[in-house]
Amino acid sequence: MTTKRSRNKPWNHVQPQTGDVPATWLRDMLSSSELLPFAVRPDPQTAIIPIRDDGALDILAPSNNPFLKNLDAIYRELRGQGLHTPSTLLQHIDYNQALSNQPAKPGKRSTLVAHPASGDIMRGARIPPGVAVIQDSIHYFRARTSDEAAFLVALLNAPCLTRAFAESRTSGRHFKNNPWRAIPIPRYDPANASHWRLVALCKHAERAAASWTASATAAHGQVAASKRIRELLTDTGILRLIDSAARALLPEHVDDG
Repeated sequence: MTTKRSRNKPWNHVQPQTGDVPATWLRDMLSSSELLPFAVRPDPQTAIIPIRDDGALDILAPSNNPFLKNLDAIYRELRGQGLHTPSTLLQHIDYNQALSNQPAKPGKRSTLVAHPASGDIMRGARIPPGVAVIQDSIHYFRARTSDEAAFLVALLNAPCLTRAFAESRTSGRHFKNNPWRAIPIPRYDPANASHWRLVALCKHAERAAASWTASATAAHGQVAASKRIRELLTDTGILRLIDSAARALLPEHVDDG
């Protein structure tokens, strides 16, 4: 395993480190760079997460693995000196139990609705629980069902609600954890025809976005890839239909400009 060089200070001065870790420690990791409208990139980053057989973080791993021990030593040397700064690498990985609290078991009925923690344009996608470690650059919500998640994702990506989501941010760039608390999106009702129409449209958009990302994302950054997906869905008329349904559902929150 060879680590990737960071772009952030002071870590950008650390050369890539190479060593051996158990294959069970390697997990896909999703950050906002991999999150696209209606899709995630098919080439996520890989994270080293020392997990025991029972699924808990192995706090003894740095003592038993020379490579992780070296990474822990680098972290201890360069970490900040703030009062609340984690003192070890594993404490940093699970800061405020951000890792421990993540849904870890695939196959459950619930589906995650993911959107970026910050940015200029809202985007969202459905993620099955447990398929990847979710970085703190992504907010996620545990929907009760896959269809409820599709309903919310369709609205997150509706162009007519872009301004509403932007104006609901807690700062110049940071979106709320659950933005539908600021924008009164109704609770999903499978008996409501307008709701399940958005679900069907979301699934249609997901298929189109997945087809494009399967072969085209490697040459594009997140911003360019997101733009291309929106253009594709605009050309095929899917976004227009989603917009129309969103306007009917939330007429007082759409952007007519």
